[in-house]
Amino acid sequence: MAKQSAEPSAHAPHRIRCFTRALKNARFLQQAAPATFAKSTRDHAFGTGLPAVVLQRLHLFTHESPEVQPHPELVEFLKKQTVPKPKRMERRQA
Repeated sequence: MAKQSAEPSAHAPHRIRCFTRALKNARFLQQAAPATFAKSTRDHAFGTGLPAVVLQRLHLFTHESPEVQPHPELVEFLKKQTVPKPKRMERRQA
């Protein structure tokens, strides 16, 4: 039997550990640009039209990040505005 590596594969899908950050980022997008991100509740995560794995890490991305390139409306949004970082990240950087 082949021994499996403890490290995840580069091709393995990202798993969501907690949806709280994804929900907060979704709500921020919907408040900042409702015409773009306030869609039907059936559209991807929390009605934004974006996948949950993108929403969960959105505060880490810029408009140049490869993770946001498949979503042109998000690229345009991030060119103009940044997503607030979690409070605990702000404290670590201070």
